[in-house]
Amino acid sequence: MSQIQQLKAQLYQVSTDATQGAGSLAGFRIRFSQSSAQVEQLIRGSATNADTDIIQLLDAAGKAVNDAAEALQIAAQSCKTYADQL
Repeated sequence: MSQIQQLKAQLYQVSTDATQGAGSLAGFRIRFSQSSAQVEQLIRGSATNADTDIIQLLDAAGKAVNDAAEALQIAAQSCKTYADQL
């Protein structure tokens, strides 16, 4: 197998892995969002600012998961496009 063929095969594998990772993160994000919403309902209106802090923390974590899934989707498409051009 030539180096070009090896590179193409590896790029396609990375694309597949990134796509699967993005899908897994999307599933996690749904579960995480549901759990976060339940936590928010339970602690909303507490006498301390701890409720606001934890809600902001959970929101930031959810956004980071979304950003990671999006980055994986972009990487997957870019690797596939590059491999197709070789």
